[in-house]
Amino acid sequence: VLQFGVMVALARLVEPSDFGFFGGTMLIYGFAVLIADLGLGMALVQRPELNAETRRAAWGHLLPSHLVVAAAVYLGAPWFAALLGTSGLQDGIRAMAPVVLISAFMVLPAVELRRRLDFLTLQMAQVSGYFAGYVLTAIPLALLGWGGWSLVMALLVQQMVMAAITFRAAPQALR
Repeated sequence: VLQFGVMVALARLVEPSDFGFFGGTMLIYGFAVLIADLGLGMALVQRPELNAETRRAAWGHLLPSHLVVAAAVYLGAPWFAALLGTSGLQDGIRAMAPVVLISAFMVLPAVELRRRLDFLTLQMAQVSGYFAGYVLTAIPLALLGWGGWSLVMALLVQQMVMAAITFRAAPQALR
């Protein structure tokens, strides 16, 4: 219901071309996160035991891989925009680079919460992130005329809130 209401409001405030702009940036973001994660999160959920050594190895993969992929998204933005046939996407794609990096900090906490079967916390993180990103960020920015950038900023805020909540609920040593 929340998502439906927000999308109705944003449909009135943001031009269709701006939704297209956001869709193009989300396409690159989605592929980037898939490449950076390489299914590690799901593999860790299925492990019989998740000890400190495995966690360290996971961080040793997650942080560098997300950093490299985020750098590739940033530096490759002109190429990705040309591939999608819209040079105007370049800056939006570059804005996805920090979002890719932030997503690294959600993988292990989400794994821990899934292993504990704490789906309530995961769902609260998702709903809170969506509320902060799209209700408290996208709608006001759209009212100020930010267009597609209001949606890009909403995703950034959503991911930061989700990372903070999951990391707080399942703290992880970053070493």
